[in-house]
Amino acid sequence: MLTREKFEELISSQSDNINTYIETIEVNSEIEDTETTTYIHCLKLCGRSLPRVSDFAKYLSHRVINYAIPKTDIRTAQLKDMEEGGSANIMKLREKAVSLFTSLKTSGEGGELLLYILVEEFLQIPQLICKMPLKTSGQVHYHGVDGIHCTLGNTGNLELYWGESKLHQTYGQAIKECFISLNNFLQNSPSTDRDIELIHDNLDLIDANFQNALVDYFDKDNPNYNSMNYNGIALVGFDFNKYPSAPNSIELDTIITEVNNKISTWKAKVKEQVEAHQYLNTFTIHLFILPFPNVQVFRDHFLDELGII
Repeated sequence: MLTREKFEELISSQSDNINTYIETIEVNSEIEDTETTTYIHCLKLCGRSLPRVSDFAKYLSHRVINYAIPKTDIRTAQLKDMEEGGSANIMKLREKAVSLFTSLKTSGEGGELLLYILVEEFLQIPQLICKMPLKTSGQVHYHGVDGIHCTLGNTGNLELYWGESKLHQTYGQAIKECFISLNNFLQNSPSTDRDIELIHDNLDLIDANFQNALVDYFDKDNPNYNSMNYNGIALVGFDFNKYPSAPNSIELDTIITEVNNKISTWKAKVKEQVEAHQYLNTFTIHLFILPFPNVQVFRDHFLDELGII
């Protein structure tokens, strides 16, 4: 039997450490005439009043095992380390996780990892399967959805969340491409059918009874398939030139003010992009908006923390 508590047990971290690195500016803001809700954040500043880009990249790099490695593999490694002493088996898993990331300078995989963390930390919706091991090569991207999360809804239906992350130089390009992709996933494209099959064939949970109950929802010949709802989760990151480039030049409150000055414009663009796709306004979508000083610098720091550039 499926319960909300069983899904909560799948969440890899119960800490709120991410709040050390990002400032929450606005949450649970509903976009009029849609089922889309926005969550807006910005990077915090260090003691020199500079944005914590490199620190944030390091924080993300510490979460690669939970993001990229199946839960049973993690549990097996933990038990072996307890038996043998030390942490050799977990270290091996980190090496394996890192090897799954591409070294391409334009990679969006740092954003995909960030989306996973935001969804688990703020929405408390766990990742259902690790897509990284399904890649054909560490030097290519996974062809399909950026994240797959799931929980039990208030009506007893299974709520499946298709994820999409876009990091671009401009907000307009990021938000446009984000909703094009979400529309494709939510309105049952062939790639979504493929991902449903991958979930069915690769579900890897520690609790066998829970897994057996859940896998039926991804079998198109099973009546439970009809009790699953499609939803969207997304992250858009983009360059925002209001961050300080020199030490002790501005305070965090100034950045928050600058973000607040843009929120109405950003949300108007969200509404425009949702309405650009027929029926997309009827789907529940949670959208995280996070401006960076420079998204390419963030990518570079992330790859550097992984040790693959």
